[in-house]
Amino acid sequence: MNKENIKQKFLGKLELYHRNFGGEWTFDEFFKDNEPHKDLLINYLQFLSTKGIVIIDNKKQSFKIMDLPSNHNDLT
Repeated sequence: MNKENIKQKFLGKLELYHRNFGGEWTFDEFFKDNEPHKDLLINYLQFLSTKGIVIIDNKKQSFKIMDLPSNHNDLT
């Protein structure tokens, strides 16, 4: 799977989890199924934080989903 597909799947997961399970997640909870891509996705979370979609805590061990990715069209 290429990086763009991984990012798209991750955006879908953010949307699903925010709508159904709440918006606050630790990295361990959210990335346990994506361990091989964890570094890529943490870097992508930092990009998403610049767009106001997530807020990463000061310790960089958790994040809060603030906005749905589907509200943005400039994420890839």
